[in-house]
Amino acid sequence: MAPRSASNALGNFGVLLWSHLAGLAAAFAMVPYLARVLRPEGWGPVLVAQALAAWLVLLIEYAFDLSVTRQLAVVRARDGAGSDSLHELVSDALSARVLLAAGAVVVWAGSCLLVPVLRENALLAGGVLLLALARGLTPLWFYLGMERVRGAVMLESVARVVGLLAPFVLVQQPSHGWRVVAAQAVTATVVMVVLTYRLRAALLWRPVVWSWSGARRVLAQGGTLFAARASGALYMQLNAVLIGVVASPAAVALFGGSERLVRAAVGLLEPLTRALVPRLAYVRGHHPAEANRLAQRLMIGLTAAATLAAAVCAAAAPAVIALLLGPGYEAAVPVFRVLLLLLPLITLATTIGIFAAVPRGRDRVVLLGTVVAGVTNLLLGVPLTRRTGVTGMATSVVIAEGLVAVILLVWYLREGPLVGEGAGVEVTP
Repeated sequence: MAPRSASNALGNFGVLLWSHLAGLAAAFAMVPYLARVLRPEGWGPVLVAQALAAWLVLLIEYAFDLSVTRQLAVVRARDGAGSDSLHELVSDALSARVLLAAGAVVVWAGSCLLVPVLRENALLAGGVLLLALARGLTPLWFYLGMERVRGAVMLESVARVVGLLAPFVLVQQPSHGWRVVAAQAVTATVVMVVLTYRLRAALLWRPVVWSWSGARRVLAQGGTLFAARASGALYMQLNAVLIGVVASPAAVALFGGSERLVRAAVGLLEPLTRALVPRLAYVRGHHPAEANRLAQRLMIGLTAAATLAAAVCAAAAPAVIALLLGPGYEAAVPVFRVLLLLLPLITLATTIGIFAAVPRGRDRVVLLGTVVAGVTNLLLGVPLTRRTGVTGMATSVVIAEGLVAVILLVWYLREGPLVGEGAGVEVTP
């Protein structure tokens, strides 16, 4: 890897990390406030709404931050940043996003009929749709694939922080929960408009060629990674919605509050994966050993650190819950302790999947793990919740994530650390 390329990847990671930490700090500031002001009965519907919005965003994004960014990196290296083939790929990706957004609207409408807290609160339901469309249609994938992330990520991070902190002013009582989602939706819409405008400028205002055949091609090429993401959502974003169907809003708050704390820690992996996936795809053919050494160091070091962090937090669970969630959430302590097992499991699965399997083109291995886990969580989650309460859903999530880690670890040990011939990713823009 050339020094300039390495410096660019490192700089992108730094910006992404800063952005994530800023959002994490704002989220942590809001959790105690919302938990206390909204109380479990008011916070629960907000968590259900945000979970549904996250699932709809996942549907619209269609894992473009992995599949399309990988293709953009290869096309850019082969044909250049201003080539017709790159413009065609971007046009096809934008066409695909229109189809995905239409599907998300249908899913949103059905969910609003099914989930009581959304059916009974039109403002909350409307905020979910606006938030999902704004975040889902934001073309951050373009800036990631072109490795021009700094300005885009800075704008997105500032907007997210504003959206997260706005409830300090807007939310004063339990009935104001819909304002939490509305504030995030408005700031996300601003980001979407600005980054779409800049994308058009980067293409020198060449007209987008809307191609439904090209859209289908992009969707087919990213289908495996999307299926993996969607299966993962069956034991991540969707659980709060499932609890909202079978239990009270207060139960959603007990589970969702604990999960928010754990997922915030796990989320520290996100900027690392976003920064390095396109870079690894770009240089894999020339430096396979370097990519493998990085994957091994991440797998061992980060998993060990996550295990230690989980043990410390489990010992201090009552104090952590009291400090961050406040009175009325004492029943969340056992839920929190169970969910802490996710820290090492997700870290292990992420480092193998994103830094070893995906750069080698082994998307189907990731898909297998997440499909098995998603189905397992669907089969166990609701029955365990009805039998043992929200601790049952937490147990189901841990079992599901454990299956992902085991499947990926078995694959990695069998395949070995070296990339052989034929491990490259075929890209046909």
